[in-house]
Amino acid sequence: MRTALLVIALLPFGLMAAGAENSAIVFSFCVEDYPSSRIIESLREGHRSEVHYEFRILRRAKGLARLFGDKLIKKEETTYVARWDALDENYVVLVDESVERVFADAGSFLRFFLSVDSHRVSLPETLSDDDYLLCRWSIQPVKLVPPLTLMTLIKSDLQTISSWQRTPIERVVN
Repeated sequence: MRTALLVIALLPFGLMAAGAENSAIVFSFCVEDYPSSRIIESLREGHRSEVHYEFRILRRAKGLARLFGDKLIKKEETTYVARWDALDENYVVLVDESVERVFADAGSFLRFFLSVDSHRVSLPETLSDDDYLLCRWSIQPVKLVPPLTLMTLIKSDLQTISSWQRTPIERVVN
């Protein structure tokens, strides 16, 4: 599976208490070449499907600190759980267990479900040139409930996990 990652911008959006500039990055991330028919078939059979996105901002360590790895600046996760509403013939996606989105056709549903568009991550500190973004996704075409989730360790076709995608964070100056 291929994954596309696009860092759109590093945006200043206010001042921290100490007076330093606080920033955010905005980016898009999508899954390419995943057999989306597995998701549609699963939903039509009455199952739920889940895609889980992970984002990490890290700072490259220098000197002897490299022995301990890069410093984690920020970590965020987003989860989409989809289901098919047979009565209304709609695809319904629950985002992070709070926001529900409804789609009438499979194409628009899959575009939304297999991507994170213009995702904004607020940063706790200003970024340096040594910072970078890591992203990955995991897809369960049939979302299992505990204790059945242990089956994902045995049957590899129940869950697909991408490798980490790394990209530098570039500043956008207007």
